[in-house]
Amino acid sequence: MNSAQPIQAKALKKPTLLNQSIKAALIATVVVTAALPLTTLLAAEATVSQQQTFQIPAGPLAQSLNQFASQADITLSFNPDLVRGQQTETLSGQYSVEQGLNKLLAGKSLQIIVLNQNSYRVEAAEKTSDEVVLPRVNVSAAAYSEAGLGPVSGYVAKQSITATKADIPLIETPQSVSIVTADQITIQNAESLHQVMKYTPGVVPMGGDNTSSDGMIIRGFNVTGSAPIYLNGAKLSRNTFSGVSEPYAMERIEILKGPASVLYGNAAPGGIVNMVTKQPQTEPLRELKVQAGSFDRKQLAGDFAGALTEDGGLSYRMTGLVRRSDTMTDYVPDDREFV
Repeated sequence: MNSAQPIQAKALKKPTLLNQSIKAALIATVVVTAALPLTTLLAAEATVSQQQTFQIPAGPLAQSLNQFASQADITLSFNPDLVRGQQTETLSGQYSVEQGLNKLLAGKSLQIIVLNQNSYRVEAAEKTSDEVVLPRVNVSAAAYSEAGLGPVSGYVAKQSITATKADIPLIETPQSVSIVTADQITIQNAESLHQVMKYTPGVVPMGGDNTSSDGMIIRGFNVTGSAPIYLNGAKLSRNTFSGVSEPYAMERIEILKGPASVLYGNAAPGGIVNMVTKQPQTEPLRELKVQAGSFDRKQLAGDFAGALTEDGGLSYRMTGLVRRSDTMTDYVPDDREFV
């Protein structure tokens, strides 16, 4: 029993190889674990130390760059021509030197060149090969003013004199008014009142694309014999045998639907048609059309306008058309003369 005690003590003083490996691993773990927070702490401290507090108000870029260089205690050089006339926003808060300079130059097509630790230079940013610089474009326009007796830009009219005999917006008109503008007449290539109203709801031309009569049905009422045709708001004295209207002479053709006897006197309950002729204008207009086609068709049309005086106080408009043409029906020509 007594001889065993020295052996046990000796064994305790001499650790095994396995115990030594475990101890080395524990020491390495402790060293690595302690080193990671220390490195992170040093990096964060270095980052904080690189940032500075800046208070630079908005103003001219050159002045702001000088203030920044003074507060950051750096040397900053730039060509005055690069920054002349440019403005910058307020710089307030903590930034590194590079961050602060980039914020001041944001959107200015300028870049920072680092010369050394405390020296910087401002230069023009290099353009990439795919960068496209568009030229400056100035757009100016005046509000378009439409009149009930004037031209219409496009296919939608907004003013009319037909429903109330006053130049008021259509949106304030209590009756239904359909308006076919000169642009629509041109795009339809309409050559008669029937063709003009082909896409007008509630209107049915009598006789198809009639070239010899303006008879029509509006809202189910035959208005042919009820003097439904008006010109610039005034009654146009005509009958079924007086010929047809010439769309080329019109600025717009308006169809007032429903009873209109209160304003216009004798008229069918279906409504009336008011045609507005092309009006004089000061802007020069020189239009000449020559056409030829089947059935030995030949047509010459012209529209001319302009100012008669230098100040535009007097102006004129002359519109005319001459056509000689046969039709698919023998002895029924489609001749026309209009001035």
